[in-house]
Amino acid sequence: MIEQYSLPSLFLTLSMAEGKWTHLKHILKSTDNKDTLPTNRPLHTTLFFVNFKQHLKNHIWKKPANSRWGQLLQFFERVEFQNRGAAHTHICIWVSKPIHDMIAQNVIRSDLPNKDLEPELYEKVMKHQIHTCSPQRCGGPTSQGEQCKRGFPRPYAPITYYRADQLRYIYRCVTPEDRWVVPYHPETLLIWDAHMNIQYVTSCGLGKYLTKYVVKPKPVHTFNITDGDRY
Repeated sequence: MIEQYSLPSLFLTLSMAEGKWTHLKHILKSTDNKDTLPTNRPLHTTLFFVNFKQHLKNHIWKKPANSRWGQLLQFFERVEFQNRGAAHTHICIWVSKPIHDMIAQNVIRSDLPNKDLEPELYEKVMKHQIHTCSPQRCGGPTSQGEQCKRGFPRPYAPITYYRADQLRYIYRCVTPEDRWVVPYHPETLLIWDAHMNIQYVTSCGLGKYLTKYVVKPKPVHTFNITDGDRY
């Protein structure tokens, strides 16, 4: 696809908030055995995820007035399942609007919105987009003046710009609170209501990520299943 359509514009990861999605809870509560634990209802939970993502694509991403990134030209996505059974998806997106125009129009944001001016977006960012360091997730918390493996706290930046030595874009960050915000697309976040991470694509950065992804081993677990004294 890259040979045919050139480099994608955006790389997006969407996660589930299956324990907090009220519509999913309503579906689970009113169908089949009424078990509301998503892990115990993988079919219904996965169908909800796929349907929800398709509506997001049709009503936000494919409509330039809603997405603000122009026409959705092409996309490639891969859905994976975490150990608890929740789906998440990685998506390469080709759009018509150039990256420098999207930067000028602040299509991707990484700031904490004003609580009074954008109360709903503020609530979503606080709920889903604030990075919290932990030894298991990112090797944090870090010492003063250092960053965790995920790059938090992010460096201050008055504008979004490309940094060649890091093979990626540095996103606008002007307040101490902004330093912990994961980049997001406001229109997607408001509808999806779960964690997301979206980045402008660079050639070397995408190549590095895809190479790492291709050779990433799948998790393997060993279980002892006992039946009385027999194994």
